[in-house]
Amino acid sequence: MGNSIEQLVTRYDGGEISRRNLIASLSALLLSSSQTPAQSRQPDIPVSTLNHVTLSVVDVRRSVEFYQDLFDMPLLTSRSTDPADEVANSPSLAIGTGPQSLGLFEGGNRVPPSIHHFCLGVDGFDVDKTLQTLADKGVEGRVRIRDNEVPELMFSDPDNISVQVQDASYCGGLGTLGNRCNPII
Repeated sequence: MGNSIEQLVTRYDGGEISRRNLIASLSALLLSSSQTPAQSRQPDIPVSTLNHVTLSVVDVRRSVEFYQDLFDMPLLTSRSTDPADEVANSPSLAIGTGPQSLGLFEGGNRVPPSIHHFCLGVDGFDVDKTLQTLADKGVEGRVRIRDNEVPELMFSDPDNISVQVQDASYCGGLGTLGNRCNPII
């Protein structure tokens, strides 16, 4: 890279390129060199999507109405003990055609209104392999089995922000990948 920089400066000194071209060329050279190491290494956990963000809210129905009115976000899934209750306890509103979504739950007194966690989608997600990768990095992963079939993997980042990792097709639904998306579960 040092040789390339020297050639650019020599061309500038010789009047072959303008100051603007020198700066643009140096910037491009620096950007391309800083990206090379990251591109040459396989990620430990190959993230492909930001799958969802889950919010703790004061009033689930009010929040659903707000987001549906403002963004026309259809109901993707909803967990309920009452099949007649469409919105229920923890709805997920589709972003676009999904499975990306905005999850909502009523935090009550235990969880104030906040971003509760975000979820990263991984193609070909394998919960055991991902747990081992986290452990190898000194990160403690936690798995809960939802509805006796859906493993949900959570961990905390260095600032104690909750992170979930799931298959890229995850929609908060049923099935071993959580990708069977029915509006009412």
